[in-house]
This record gives sequence, structure tokens and C-alpha cells, in this order.
Amino acid sequence: MKLVTLVCLTIILIGIHTAKADFQCSNDTTYTENGCNECSCNSRIGVVCSTKKLIENCQNYHQLRHCKVGTTSKKDKCNNCWSVEDIGTVCSNKKCSL
Repeated sequence: MKLVTLVCLTIILIGIHTAKADFQCSNDTTYTENGCNECSCNSRIGVVCSTKKLIENCQNYHQLRHCKVGTTSKKDKCNNCWSVEDIGTVCSNKKCSL
């Protein structure tokens, strides 16, 4: 019985972690693209990211670039991440209040 409960809880948690949610770009928030470059929102074209950093200098860039589109996760208590088609993983960069 305990094993069945554990398996069910695991499935529920995995479902919550991979829940689909549409990314909504907000003009008052900055974002990070695939753990690398900073991004902002453009009302006409959507997410616009800088290319300041070289991809080879960004940790986990390729893994984050190829996450399943539509999945979401928490970066920390204040920020969320979304896997977005043609971009990869986009995370908000909000400052957490203490």
C-alpha cells in the first residue's frame, strides 16, 4: 500500500513539474534564454535575446535549448521557466524580495 501511494505521488509530482503552460512575454520583466543571454519582450515580434555571450561559454545551453516545448519549471521561489518553440528554455529574472 505504501509503495502504491509513493508511485502515485511521484506521478502527480512529475505531472505538475511538466505541466504545459503558454509563455506570456511581459514588457516589465527581463528573461534569460537557455541559461545564457538576456532577453526582453518586443510587442511586435515577441522575445528578443542578446548575443553577448558565446554559446560555448554557457553551461547547459544545449540541454536547455532542446527541452520539451510547453513544459514549465521553477527557477527559484520568484522565477519561472518555460520551454518555448524555436527558442528553448526562457526563465524570468525577477528580483526576489527578502
